[in-house]
Amino acid sequence: LIKASQMESIKRRNKTGNSMPLRLLWVGRLEPIKDPIFMVSLAEELEKRSFPASICLVGAGSLFREVEEYISSCDFSKVDVELVGFVSNNEIDKYYLAFDALVLTSLTENLPIVALESRLYNLPIISVPLEFLHDYDGFTDAVIAKQRSVVSMADEIVNFANVQIRSANSLNQSIKRQGSELIKWLS
Repeated sequence: LIKASQMESIKRRNKTGNSMPLRLLWVGRLEPIKDPIFMVSLAEELEKRSFPASICLVGAGSLFREVEEYISSCDFSKVDVELVGFVSNNEIDKYYLAFDALVLTSLTENLPIVALESRLYNLPIISVPLEFLHDYDGFTDAVIAKQRSVVSMADEIVNFANVQIRSANSLNQSIKRQGSELIKWLS
């Protein structure tokens, strides 16, 4: 199912020829094992492709300054990258509700809490290849890159956006058709 905020984002991107940014959320500890640097590298790849994206990294940790400096050193025009820092459990739901997809970049995971949280908010997951995504039934719809590379992940993000737009168009056509049929039936 597509949630209302995703549908609005899809409609905006569709009306503007995909120029509205896809909103991507990264949540985790800013530690080497979670690889937040990969997320910023992914933002650079999306920028190279002129793919509009709004990326938000939520978390704190030993790599905070390094991630902050990396973001500052990049010349972004199509991609907006924000490093929010620590967010309390009482505030995190606002982020899950405001974004189009959760991106996982970890080097390894058993069963990340952020993936479970994303399920609570019906937030799609776009991920590097991680074993847990194949081990648990709740993640069969996750978009998984073919390999752990920024190029492969960027390909999946662009494909995800295109599929979402096509799904929204199909849903809109179906709603219009059903509405027309209902009006004919009522006449």
